[in-house]
Amino acid sequence: MTVTLRSFTPDDAPRLSELATASSCANGHPIAVTTEEILEEFSIPNCDPATDVAVACIGEEIVGYGFTYMLHNPGGDERCYVFGHVDPPMRRRGIGSLILDATIRRASEILRSSHGTGNQFVRTDCLDTNADARALFERAGLLPVRWFTELARTIEPPLETTILEDVSVEPWSAHDEEVLRALKNDAFADHWGSTPTSPENWRQLTSGFGARPDLSFVAVADGTPVGLLLTHRYPLDDELIGARYGWIDKLATSRSWRGKGIASSLIAHAIDAYRAEHLTHAALGVDASSQTGANRLYESLGFTTLRNTVTYSTTLH
Repeated sequence: MTVTLRSFTPDDAPRLSELATASSCANGHPIAVTTEEILEEFSIPNCDPATDVAVACIGEEIVGYGFTYMLHNPGGDERCYVFGHVDPPMRRRGIGSLILDATIRRASEILRSSHGTGNQFVRTDCLDTNADARALFERAGLLPVRWFTELARTIEPPLETTILEDVSVEPWSAHDEEVLRALKNDAFADHWGSTPTSPENWRQLTSGFGARPDLSFVAVADGTPVGLLLTHRYPLDDELIGARYGWIDKLATSRSWRGKGIASSLIAHAIDAYRAEHLTHAALGVDASSQTGANRLYESLGFTTLRNTVTYSTTLH
């Protein structure tokens, strides 16, 4: 069996989406990855499809793929993530190692050609229960550095929260996108591994695949946004999961407004909106080592653990 790596072409996208769906489900993370999602992910400036995607083939058959995803940050630390999938029946044949080695090499090239002034990291992640992936990463010299948790709760019962009298929760569409981007970047500035979101990435995040600004909200005090909640929704996942999830993809509170009920009020508004949309669950992700108290907040609101992931990393300099 000879496995070769070649460049990506747009005609590969349907097969890659099929393969990513099968691989994710086999890993215990049932999601439906679409062609649209693949093409959006393989887009400049984070991923150049001509140079940053490796497609693994046996003859003409695609059996896996990997890609790099660069988070540019010329003013500070920079991170280039590597991701990949192998067709489940073809695992444990060295294909994953071949893909991982190629993507790590490419990530290192990208970082070394960057103009960042801070540390440079190559990173990836997987479910903490995925022993094969974890062993693969460790053989490649990557070390576990951080754990994250995805949590979910049913839409019922509604949340009862109290918000300050001078704070209101308003529709996302009532606010300027650049103001919201600046709010998110400021709120996440002290979060582990966070990179400021560029205007290009913000547009993709708020209007790209899965984005639901109509199910998203902004907390406002004295006419100024002090918190935001951005929802993503993936209807094609419903059959695989057996439920209809609304994902709280970004939840941010201005640092000077933390601890005042902003986040819980935004979540309560989102859950009410999800109920009106006939969804069954709300879900979100959190840094398991966060010092902000987010874990305790979500648990107090009825969220319970859905799954855990671990981030692996190596430092270039």
